Amino acid sequence: MAVPVPASHGTTLFVAENVTLTEDLVGHVVVAADGVTLDCNGHAILGGGSGTGVLLSGRTRVTVRDCRVENFGRGFWLFNSPANHLRGNVAAGNVKDGFKLENSPDNDLRGNEATGNGRDGFRIVGSPGTRVRDSVAMENEGVGFHVLLSTKVSFYKDVAEGNGKDGFKIVESAQVRLRRNDAKENERDGFRILQSSSVTASRNSAQGNAAIGFHVFESPDTVLRGNRASGNGKDGFKLVSSSDLVLHRNHANANDRDGFRFSESSGNTVKDNEARDNEGIGFLLFRASDNLIEKNAACGNGVVDAAQAESEGNRFVRNEFCTASGI
Repeated sequence: MAVPVPASHGTTLFVAENVTLTEDLVGHVVVAADGVTLDCNGHAILGGGSGTGVLLSGRTRVTVRDCRVENFGRGFWLFNSPANHLRGNVAAGNVKDGFKLENSPDNDLRGNEATGNGRDGFRIVGSPGTRVRDSVAMENEGVGFHVLLSTKVSFYKDVAEGNGKDGFKIVESAQVRLRRNDAKENERDGFRILQSSSVTASRNSAQGNAAIGFHVFESPDTVLRGNRASGNGKDGFKLVSSSDLVLHRNHANANDRDGFRFSESSGNTVKDNEARDNEGIGFLLFRASDNLIEKNAACGNGVVDAAQAESEGNRFVRNEFCTASGI
């Protein structure tokens, strides 16, 4: 049975059984038992600018739902805590991260929001199997959704908007899945994949970001399928020092530089993609070799629709380029 907890001031609430808040709580929450539920019932947990709002350390099978955590050093922190559920929570105005998962595998986050935090909205470190769905990271000073040193993390129908750095950033991770997410109007890249492998991004949208829509750096075996990059401040898609990638049915339209830019990347398959109305080049291969460029379309780009330079061994098959240079 849930125990109702009224408002308190400047205290630490230790949750050792099911708890439902009936009013706002001023103070920290520490989950002190496995398998319990903290239901804030829409009430706030309010801090004084330091510490952690809701802490799970060494806990499992815990559910935290409908909590609004404001003005702590960190909003929610899961440390060494596997297989928990966070549902419908908000982390707002915290000094560092809104949600941080550290060494905490197989957690499920659904319908959460991180807004106006001083670092990342969601920061996932060393936490394989994390699932994030239907969540929002908005106007945080760092990255919206940040994954480091983790495998088999998945994002589905999440939104990163107006963050101070990248919308989604994947670093030194493997087998990450990004599906049907939106990154818009972030101050750096929409999606940035760095030194990772076997990442799959499908049916995502990068729109109006200040830098690149989809940026892949030193990340082999990445698959980009059915994504859209439009109105970004630099390239729609940029691949650097990456090999054995598959790009299929992606669209780069009206970006401020190139639609698709390949640099020092080899052995990639680029098929059925479209680049239109970008201010630079539709498809550019620079110091890129042995790539298959097949059945792509480009027209109306500002410089030329397709070009290669300092490149060799690339195969161009049945493409529809209105203009081309060096091909």
